[in-house]
Amino acid sequence: MRKVEVVVTVEGGQEDLEVLHRYGPGWLRCIRILRMTEEAIEQRALLTQEDLSRLLGGDVRTIRRDIRRLREGGYAVNTRGYYRDIGKGVSHKARIVGLYLEGLTYEELMRRTRHSLGSVNRYLASFGRVVSAMLKGIKDQGEIAYLVGVSSKLAGEYMALYERYKDCSGVSEELGHLVRFNQVPLFEEQDAREKGGGR
Repeated sequence: MRKVEVVVTVEGGQEDLEVLHRYGPGWLRCIRILRMTEEAIEQRALLTQEDLSRLLGGDVRTIRRDIRRLREGGYAVNTRGYYRDIGKGVSHKARIVGLYLEGLTYEELMRRTRHSLGSVNRYLASFGRVVSAMLKGIKDQGEIAYLVGVSSKLAGEYMALYERYKDCSGVSEELGHLVRFNQVPLFEEQDAREKGGGR
């Protein structure tokens, strides 16, 4: 199999410290596994369990146990062998946004997904910007990904989430809130502001 070089985030700074403080080292390792496997996929690569073991400085058996724990919890953890067998799943970011649209509070999201408040806020803000771009008439997944600053894969997942939930009762208020506070300026709007016409 062809090997490629990827850049992954092993240490997530303050957000990792928050997860460690709230949920302990086991869940911190799980969150790092999710983050790194998804970052690799966004770069068109797949990590093996051995790769994760080396990156996290742990035993392969521990990594395998963590991955099983995550999959039992409904997370898609795309390692090389697993991905080849069943194909890609929905990212944990899209899963968290979906749970928010289904009515979970921030505290419930953090408790159920073991993610920090900063992470949850970031995923919801990115989703709001994707929806903002869609409501401004942009339909191309690649263009939306570029404008929002996310991978094309994640933009597609967020677009599908919006289509799935936009007509559901009780969701419009949450969607309106996310879009209102996460507007994506279009190029012509940016040009107008720079010329002094967008006041």
